Amino acid sequence: MLVSGRTVAESLQALASSLVRAEHTDADLRELLRLAGQIGSELDCYRAAAVHAAVRKGNGGWEEVAEAAGAAVSTVRARWSRTAVHRLLARRDRARQPTSPERAGGERYRKTPLERPARAWEPLAAALSQLHKTSGSTVAAAASMLGVDPSYVHRMLTGERTPPWPVTEALTISLAGRPDDVRALWERAHGVQRPSRQPLHVAAKELHSAFRGLHLALGQPAAEAISEMTHRQLSPGAVQAVLDGEAVPDWAATGALTVALRGEPHHIRPLWEAVHYAVLAGSTSGPPLLTRRTTTQGPTLTTPHPPAGGSTGPSSTRGT
Repeated sequence: MLVSGRTVAESLQALASSLVRAEHTDADLRELLRLAGQIGSELDCYRAAAVHAAVRKGNGGWEEVAEAAGAAVSTVRARWSRTAVHRLLARRDRARQPTSPERAGGERYRKTPLERPARAWEPLAAALSQLHKTSGSTVAAAASMLGVDPSYVHRMLTGERTPPWPVTEALTISLAGRPDDVRALWERAHGVQRPSRQPLHVAAKELHSAFRGLHLALGQPAAEAISEMTHRQLSPGAVQAVLDGEAVPDWAATGALTVALRGEPHHIRPLWEAVHYAVLAGSTSGPPLLTRRTTTQGPTLTTPHPPAGGSTGPSSTRGT
């Protein structure tokens, strides 16, 4: 049975996520080009799978395929004939088989968590499970406080259920957590997007809460360990300042911190942009911004200060 276009699309998403992570962790050129090559190959496979499915389902003949592809009928017939598609997708399957230590030159094949992005509900479930673990409460006690069956709470903690926000909020409170810290995770699980233009203090609070949610979902590692995971792009003090809601990183540091916390930069970027839009709009009521100097001093905390002329820019206040 041929692989479906949906499966290949999900693989592309995982590869794109890995490429973003590689960029944020300063991977070498060989790794970047390897990932880019894999994405190119998967794109070829996706096109083949999509065309094969459309033709098989009778959603269009070769004329419709040619029109959609912007190519001649003879070209698409040759490129995506049944034989060509089967050959291409079979080659893909063979390439994705685990490699034995002998065939890999002694290097053991291992699958890493970075080969696919987390499913939308996984970070929320992980954060709630961490709260359950640290609270010392039992599932039965939490269920009693919520007035629900213990099995329902268990399914929330394992990710089998992603309940409405009032239920998630109540569970978080019952486990001695802060609802704001899991709100962004809940929104991701439900595909909810917040307004992009908000006051600085609101935008900064939402960004910091999102970071604390990722931190919670990862098991709350120490700032020193997180700093190491960013390859020291943020010092332990800078990491702690962000988690404590005392500073907002520049985008390079934000991306590195997001990747270190096993988050997806494209989920955090709108929150970060909302903070910087508020700064550009003239708001000065908010946490300092973490900017990056081209010296060995490392990240520096700065506070938005509106210069003459109405625009805003940062002025340095303290180092980290």
